[in-house]
Amino acid sequence: MEGSGVGKIIEEINKGTAQKVSEIEAGSANKVNFIMKHFEQLAEENAEKIRKQGDDEISVIKRQIISNAEIEAKDKI
Repeated sequence: MEGSGVGKIIEEINKGTAQKVSEIEAGSANKVNFIMKHFEQLAEENAEKIRKQGDDEISVIKRQIISNAEIEAKDKI
């Protein structure tokens, strides 16, 4: 009789351990998903900043080209 009692205790411990491992795995997966979403958001924000910076630099270059063309046109007149 004691053997079956000990067996039940071990079975309950194993169930509890398995459940705890499942909870830890689920928690870890949630944390990984959160971190991945955060990095994706940062990547999108950085990409947008880089695009904006590129657009700003292109605008500056365009203005310089137009200004140089205007100066050359005035010089030729």
